[in-house]
Parts: sequence; C-alpha cells; structure tokens
Amino acid sequence: MLQGKPKFQYVEAFCLMLYACEECGHREILWNSRDGVTPFTIGCTACEMDLKGTMSHINFAQDYRTGPKYRPWSAMRIFVNISKEQHKVYKTAFVNQWWGDPKSMIQQTYGTKEKAVEELCKDFKEGEPDVCLASQWPEEAKKFSHEQKMRLMTGNGRHG
Repeated sequence: MLQGKPKFQYVEAFCLMLYACEECGHREILWNSRDGVTPFTIGCTACEMDLKGTMSHINFAQDYRTGPKYRPWSAMRIFVNISKEQHKVYKTAFVNQWWGDPKSMIQQTYGTKEKAVEELCKDFKEGEPDVCLASQWPEEAKKFSHEQKMRLMTGNGRHG
C-alpha cells in the first residue's frame, strides 16, 4: 500500500499493480518500470488467442511502490516507455504473429499486413507506455547477470 508523499511525479511510478480480466477472471501483477502513467485497461494474456479479454487495474490502494531498482522476474509483464520505432517493431511482430490465424480478426479487419501495422501505429504518442515481458526489455534485461538469467529460466530462484 502506498504511504506518505511520493517522491515521483506520478503516483503509480515504480509500482506493482494488480490487473484482472473481465472476460475470464485471470489476474496478473504488472510492474511500472518508469515514472509515468499506466493504462487503466490492457489486453489479457489468458484471452490472447481470442483477442477479446480486457484486464483492468484494480485495488489501486494496494499498489506497492518498489522503486526503480526493483528486479522483476523475466516472465513478468512490465510497463515501459517506448519509441515510435520500437512501437512499430512490436506492432509488426504482433501482426505477423496473428496474421492468418482463424481466431484472429486482424486479416479480415485490415486486409494487408502493411495496413494493419499502419493502423495499429497511427495513434502513437512519444512517452506512452507499452507492455512487454521484463526479459524482452533491454533496460530490465541488463539488470540480470548471466547466472541470474539461467536461474530464472530453470526456475531455481527469482532473484540472485
């Protein structure tokens, strides 16, 4: 629970936050790796195949500030700042992953991969948050030594 006066610009800076899916009930703790706002809703990893689940930030009063030196486990999703170029790379990978999948409506909605990427990138604003796995984000991945990464991958301890 957050107590005292925050020393950061945003109350959710460097916090662990609980999100819950309205569709399937899945719950997940995400970490805000930055001093920035976070979205109220994000896509659900459990409903990802159907692209229909939405997770909402719940229990705001129980957000837990860790500080910027927190080390999330590699499979934890985190909020990060992302550049326009990085955003396009992620959206292109997303489109390529789901293109042609009968459960995905991407191909039917956009017609071409190029149009899908263009539309998904259209409303990007510099400094907006994105969600990725801690192990995929260079700023977080470099906090781990090779030994720590091996322990994380084999399940022999979260922190080293």
